[in-house]
Amino acid sequence: HFNQINPDHFILPPLLFSFYFFETGRIRPFLLFALLALGAKETVAGAIFMFGVYALLRRMRWNRVVLPMLVATAFFAGYYFFFGPYCSAGGELPSLRYLDHLGGSRAEIARTLLTTPWALCRPFFWQKADKLIYALLVLAPVGFLPPLLGLPSLVALPDFFVNLIGPPGFSVLRWHYGMVIGAFFCLGSIDAIARLARKAQARWGGRAELLLSCGLLCACLGGLGSIINPRDWRPGPGHRARQEVQSLLPPQASVLSSAELYLRL
Repeated sequence: HFNQINPDHFILPPLLFSFYFFETGRIRPFLLFALLALGAKETVAGAIFMFGVYALLRRMRWNRVVLPMLVATAFFAGYYFFFGPYCSAGGELPSLRYLDHLGGSRAEIARTLLTTPWALCRPFFWQKADKLIYALLVLAPVGFLPPLLGLPSLVALPDFFVNLIGPPGFSVLRWHYGMVIGAFFCLGSIDAIARLARKAQARWGGRAELLLSCGLLCACLGGLGSIINPRDWRPGPGHRARQEVQSLLPPQASVLSSAELYLRL
């Protein structure tokens, strides 16, 4: 039984492979996996764009700065103006419903962003308390310390920003909206621990990476309560009904339905 098969679940493997090949300077495999990740969901364009910012701060060659920015911008523009509307019913993107406070069409949204760009952040102030709690929970595993967020964490910033200004569901920590954030905060922490350990070893000697890693582990364990809820492992109110429906299905049959519809079968 699968619940909520979502495009986000297909993002991480190609995105992480693209980052690996980008980091090692293998441009063709990077492009291949970047396009695979972009094909899963259009919002990945923000993460790919940040590869260029990462390369700039790492002082990599100019082609590794410009290329991901161009790929991400071209893909997002092509999807937003051509491919997405062509494949959508009515010629408008379904994701625009999350931006209805900016306008009812792509033209209205673009006009609002050009004239009053701060309007994009209005949902954050409408639900400021919940969004601040979400931000604290996201930063809790690194002990709220920016030094423990290395440069790879930059790739997560577009998703983090979207979750802060998006609907309430975007800031539910356990849901799929934080997959890119979690993955690249982990990579950023690995990068930061290695960098800080080198500095500590040069100054005081010894091996500081073990101490830093244990500290990070303790911070992560302290935040598990916001992700793992014991109530999720108890049978819910519809558990018996699901079991009865399951017993009525032939063993070789396949059923694809929502959880709500499944209870009514």
